[in-house]
Amino acid sequence: MTKSDDAKPGKSPTVIAHDEDAGGDPYGFHEGPGTPVETIIKQLYRKLGTERREGDRLVCIGSGESVFAHGSEHLGDYAAVCPALEWGWSRKTGGA
Repeated sequence: MTKSDDAKPGKSPTVIAHDEDAGGDPYGFHEGPGTPVETIIKQLYRKLGTERREGDRLVCIGSGESVFAHGSEHLGDYAAVCPALEWGWSRKTGGA
């Protein structure tokens, strides 16, 4: 049995994503356990009003591990790696 099989009916996992560059209120994404992590990453970029760029950082706040590396996993399975489903996003800053 996988983590996604353990999800309660009617209970969708919630991903909380913080824009560490701009601050402000975090974004919340309520999706089913079978939703690919990549889908939520794309939704986050739409909310941010930008496209993914080289050097962008999206990490699980609990572990510091990159979320991008788990894009092909389902949310329910990914929750075993990042149980709180809380992410931090930031853009690479360039030097002058």
